[in-house]
Amino acid sequence: MNKKIIVCLQIPLLFAGLFSFSFAQESIQPLHIGDLCPEVELSMVNYSASTAKLSDFRKKAVILDFWATWCAPCVGSFPKMDSMQKDFPEKLIILPVTYEDKTSVEYFLTKLGHVKKIQPVSVVNDQKLNRLFPHTTVPHYVWIDKNGIVRAITYPESLTLANIKAFLTGEKLRLPVRNDERVPVNIGSDSSLSSILHSKGAFDFGKSIGEDSNITTLHLATKYIPGYPGGGNYGHHNWISMSNSSIIALFAIAYGEGLRFFGGWSRLQLLTKDSTRFTDNCGPGLVSLQYRNMWRPQPGHLYNYILKVPVGDSAKKFEIMRKDINALFPFVSVAIEKQNRPCLVLRQIPGNSLFKSKDTGQSTIERNPYYLICNRFPAKSFLMVLQLAYQNNDLPVVDETGYTGNLDLHLEAEIGKPEALNVELNKYGLALIKENRPTDILVIKDLNN
Repeated sequence: MNKKIIVCLQIPLLFAGLFSFSFAQESIQPLHIGDLCPEVELSMVNYSASTAKLSDFRKKAVILDFWATWCAPCVGSFPKMDSMQKDFPEKLIILPVTYEDKTSVEYFLTKLGHVKKIQPVSVVNDQKLNRLFPHTTVPHYVWIDKNGIVRAITYPESLTLANIKAFLTGEKLRLPVRNDERVPVNIGSDSSLSSILHSKGAFDFGKSIGEDSNITTLHLATKYIPGYPGGGNYGHHNWISMSNSSIIALFAIAYGEGLRFFGGWSRLQLLTKDSTRFTDNCGPGLVSLQYRNMWRPQPGHLYNYILKVPVGDSAKKFEIMRKDINALFPFVSVAIEKQNRPCLVLRQIPGNSLFKSKDTGQSTIERNPYYLICNRFPAKSFLMVLQLAYQNNDLPVVDETGYTGNLDLHLEAEIGKPEALNVELNKYGLALIKENRPTDILVIKDLNN
């Protein structure tokens, strides 16, 4: 017999992460401030040798910069790290560290060098440093003095010239300590629904529900669940799974039926007296990782939402989600309004169509803040990539090329800067022009406004 489940949970919370590591060497214990860092062998790129030891840098203070090629804030900070390194060449080394393989990192750093004219050294294939200094998100910084003593473990906002000068002169650092060690939460017996949610996370739990043929219908909402990142899985025909998401994100997915309004403010307008409860990007700097992580666990800021509908109701999936989300947050009204706004308009340049794919096969794309390479890539998907790249920009991206085929592009530029990107696009017969256009905007406002 098929099951029909309708559940609403409220689970108190805390924050953790985007990825985790597992190692066979269970004897490696996390280090804390004041501990002596042990000897560690490192695999290197852009270094004078293919390997090194942590002690090779012992004459200088070291700041370990944990990063990944897919992490936009990490990649975006490389020019800043390079500049800081040059300010203290005899006393400091800022050492990037990634778990990723040598080939991938070398390829990425070569592309970075073409655009920014820098060639940072990096540790690759790392496991031990990640084990010694566990973290749930990157970038993540560990400050080690020239004697090998751990002096600070911080968020990116602490990496300032003033703090580095104090560190190098031996002053006691009074910086906010980043602690990503997961705190056990006792929420009931192992067989309870709450325990299953806590162990799997809403994202994976929702996926398992979606793939379970015995369950035909599910409406489930919970408060923030510790230990999991935000994110969404909403491309399947009859189920949706939103993990630790802000109120704005839930409305954006429900009303945009996917990514139409999601990500940033270019197509969103929030008209409320208390805007802080609607988004997880609050606090000084707005997108500050330190303040964001402090903000996320606060009651009423983030939620999980899982929906599964019968296959016959698949076309109504987002309509049903809208009803659920409106019922969860009855203190606001939500509507789509047409507003005349400045936009970035993508157009074809007459007489140049180098962007058009000339062969068939599997679509591929590589992208980060400093390059975007796509082959046989659908034009509609390319537009979405641009919209995501400018999600924190006030300018919506609009496609007026009229082209619906596949693209071949090799763009080496700072993708988030329209002027730089436009230079590269022009080579292929495309232009990104700032002009006003009537644009659909998702407006969220207090019910009594």
